[in-house]
Amino acid sequence: MRVLLYTNPNKDTNMVIAKQVIAELKRHEVEYFIIKDKSLIAPINNDYNTVVITLGGDGTVLHSIPYCVEYNIPILGINVGNLGYLTEIEVNQIAVAIKSLKEGKYGIEKRRLLQVVFDGATHIALNEVLFFRNTNRLIVVKLSVSDVLVDQCTSDGFIVSTPTGSTAYSLACGGSIINPDCPVLALTPVNPHALRSRPMIVGDHNIVSVSLGTNAPADIVVDGNLVGTMNDTSHAELTRSKLYARFIRIDGCDDFYMKFAKKLKKP
Repeated sequence: MRVLLYTNPNKDTNMVIAKQVIAELKRHEVEYFIIKDKSLIAPINNDYNTVVITLGGDGTVLHSIPYCVEYNIPILGINVGNLGYLTEIEVNQIAVAIKSLKEGKYGIEKRRLLQVVFDGATHIALNEVLFFRNTNRLIVVKLSVSDVLVDQCTSDGFIVSTPTGSTAYSLACGGSIINPDCPVLALTPVNPHALRSRPMIVGDHNIVSVSLGTNAPADIVVDGNLVGTMNDTSHAELTRSKLYARFIRIDGCDDFYMKFAKKLKKP
């Protein structure tokens, strides 16, 4: 096994936590490489027995995911942020986690990804795709599910999220909490102007189409990254991706429900 260690310098100042991880990797004679940029995530010498360890919060994991998915590399997140829904362990579990990695006492959990096609380009999201107004005017979102128009929502924006993303922005906007194992997509309006526009959950076998009315344009944001702007002459198609994100799960660590219950107690 070879470890790529990627740390968020804004979270782990002076690599204090990274040095703890490195000390444990050395103690267990695990080969490691420190990478300064997420774009450097790739198999080492074409050796696919590679693991990525991130130090930071959920944002650090999200920014690493596209590169991990490209090479089918599993990721282990260590929480040095606030909530850390996507991270597997806390700092006080580093020694146990590295020992488990060395001894092979861990599992791999596959997480569904969302694919959005817009303007000829394809993007993948672990959490969500957000359509949000970029002027002071509300946008009119025309939402179709498998070619059936199900809502025309006047709002600040609209979220299409995976089950993983249900605990992110969608939750803050009144969306449901969804177990990552569920084969669904969450459709959540952001500050809708009408009471009839409510969050929906649909099977992820559907094609979700989003277009706009003439009110105002909207930015398209994929897992926090702006990828384009759409107007009333364009549309986006969202489907479940054929790709998966792979997360390392350490034996004895909290499962989805235990983790969520603990995170809810945080201020």
